[in-house]
Amino acid sequence: MNEGKQEKVDFKGLVAGLATSTVAVLTQVEALQSGGATAEPSSAEPQKEALSPEEVQKRVRDGLAGARQLIDTLAVLDEKTRGNLTPDEQELLTTALSELRLRFVSLSNRPISTGGREGEAG
Repeated sequence: MNEGKQEKVDFKGLVAGLATSTVAVLTQVEALQSGGATAEPSSAEPQKEALSPEEVQKRVRDGLAGARQLIDTLAVLDEKTRGNLTPDEQELLTTALSELRLRFVSLSNRPISTGGREGEAG
């Protein structure tokens, strides 16, 4: 496993990793909200099982909770490192937090598609 130089994790890499993870979770939430409610895809199983509206809602709630935790982690980093970052590091962290918070709020306020059953309470 120790092939060549092992790259040192720096602050920018930490922020980028947390932001990328958050984007991945929010992308999954967005797909569920858009009606892409299928079981986890598997290359061995070409057919996808449809999820119940209740399962979709649970997965959306869980995804949003996970995204919130990652965003809160970035916010703690911002608070605890304020005044100790380079301008580039601070800009990366501030930009990531702003963009992730906007996307989170947008998805939090978005209705969940229940497979064409518009008007049903969700």
